[in-house]
Amino acid sequence: MSNRLRFDPGFPLMMVSADEVSGPTAFGRKDIRNVLGLDRRSRWKRRILVLLGLVLIAVGAWFGWQRLNTPKPAPQYRMETAIRGDIVTSVSATGTVEPIRTVQVGAEISGRVTSVEVAWNETVQEGQILARLDTVPIQTELEQALAQLEAAKATTALAQADYETARRADDRAKKLAKDGLQSTASVEVVSGNRARAKAQLDNAKANRDLAEARVKQVRTNLEKAVIRSPINGVVLDRLVEPGQAVAASFQTPVLFSIVENLSQMELHLAIDEADVGKVTKGMTATFTVDAYPDQTFPATVANLRLAPHVEQNVVTYLAVLSVDNPDGKLWPGMTATATITSNKLEGVLKVPNVALRFVPPDSQTEARNGSSRGQGSRSGMPFLGPPGGGSSTREKEVRLQQNRQGKNGPGPNGTRRSEGRVWVFQNGKPVAISVTTGITDGTFTEIKGDGLKEGDEVIVGIQETSP
Repeated sequence: MSNRLRFDPGFPLMMVSADEVSGPTAFGRKDIRNVLGLDRRSRWKRRILVLLGLVLIAVGAWFGWQRLNTPKPAPQYRMETAIRGDIVTSVSATGTVEPIRTVQVGAEISGRVTSVEVAWNETVQEGQILARLDTVPIQTELEQALAQLEAAKATTALAQADYETARRADDRAKKLAKDGLQSTASVEVVSGNRARAKAQLDNAKANRDLAEARVKQVRTNLEKAVIRSPINGVVLDRLVEPGQAVAASFQTPVLFSIVENLSQMELHLAIDEADVGKVTKGMTATFTVDAYPDQTFPATVANLRLAPHVEQNVVTYLAVLSVDNPDGKLWPGMTATATITSNKLEGVLKVPNVALRFVPPDSQTEARNGSSRGQGSRSGMPFLGPPGGGSSTREKEVRLQQNRQGKNGPGPNGTRRSEGRVWVFQNGKPVAISVTTGITDGTFTEIKGDGLKEGDEVIVGIQETSP
């Protein structure tokens, strides 16, 4: 018999007896019993492990049953009080500060700039010299025009003398012909000479007038060589330097930008098309600029222009606001963030918007009939938050249907009216109250009707409790 442990592949392992192993082997008798699971201590260990597993399962099941059957503690609600106060609705927009009137001053004639008389930010008066162009070419042109005028005058005088001679000869010939002393043919020749002299005189006078106009034009160009300020204002920008050549051919080159008055400015705002209906002339506004982030400037809506501005399929309209700038802090081109007050109600009953968005976790909470508070609740009416507040797709569909039925239409003075619901705590449980909401400022919403009174506490949320 071999000294190694033999395993017959035709028989199960358990049918090999331990007594068949003898002599020095790779495994001792005790090791073989452990491998075959015949050791008594190994069996007890397995039994203990199984028993411990069953005990753990039983303990877990008991704790789970206890947790499922333990009543949940009543939620602690966060409350807010319905108060009276002001609600202000507004429209926000961005834009730039602009001067009321800006004049672009340019050169009407071509030439070389010989001098610039003003600098940036300098105050100028109407008629003050801003720059000068080289006048030497214009002076030469003026001298030529004057010479041509003198020549035209001399030609006119000569033509006038010829005409007078022809006129007298014609008158004399006609008189002689009347007395029978001159033939008709001779009279016709003399009359023709008179007509030619008259035409030459008219041509000479026209050339003289043309020469005079030419002189006036050159003198005007000489005046235009001196560029003057057309208004009283401040030099906002200077685009020319001495020695620079300007060419006034098809388009006048701009040399200076002058603003008329910086103590009165305009604020140009881009109003979204969705907010255009909320903005009208005369509304008040406030705005800030990056240069003075802690200072607020007042403004008034002066005009809302009809021309649309479309950029990337976004339509906006330009609102022009008048702004006082007595201390000169506002500069042209400053970026401004403005808030236009579109509506303001004073002393109205209001609740936080979160109260209108709150829904108790218990879906079986009964709504109060409402007759004890003077307003019956509408059966089956879904919760609707304040206008413009967050809502689900279902709530939006319901609000759209109510708008079509006239339930959520605009109220007096263009204020928005819709149905909403708030929850109060009565008799140990939340109770729903149907209310009519008005305008909202994003934080508070106006409450109309008798469903809620000042001082009533409404539920705005559930107090978080530590486990």
